[in-house]
Amino acid sequence: MSKRTNGAKLPYFILFVAVNGLSCVFIPFLLDYAHNFLNSIIIPKSLLWDTNNHMRADRSGWYTVQLLMIMAEFVGLLWLLYRFNWQSTHNWLVEKRTRVTRSVTWLIVAVVAIVTLFGRGGFLIWLVKHYVKNVV
Repeated sequence: MSKRTNGAKLPYFILFVAVNGLSCVFIPFLLDYAHNFLNSIIIPKSLLWDTNNHMRADRSGWYTVQLLMIMAEFVGLLWLLYRFNWQSTHNWLVEKRTRVTRSVTWLIVAVVAIVTLFGRGGFLIWLVKHYVKNVV
């Protein structure tokens, strides 16, 4: 690998910071969008409605599937961010690549988790509250 000057490393660092910063906004937005619009297409209606087109009294299956899908989407999006961080870190940082990647990713996980739980109406708090009430 050829040596890069500090001036040549700066655009890679700016891209790294921009992608990680924007992911703090877009990942919760994507999770909220998936929860409200996409997951309802995938989850069978029989988990929410009974045969008489009345809402089920026991919606534990619907809440369980909804929570599992949100968790899978959350982990998938964060894995993509981790892979981006891993691939782009070597462009601007040669030493301690693994430590920086893990540290930044864990920081982003914490910020995204807090924003997802409490931002935009706190849909994940709502989902977890209903899951615990109906399942546990």
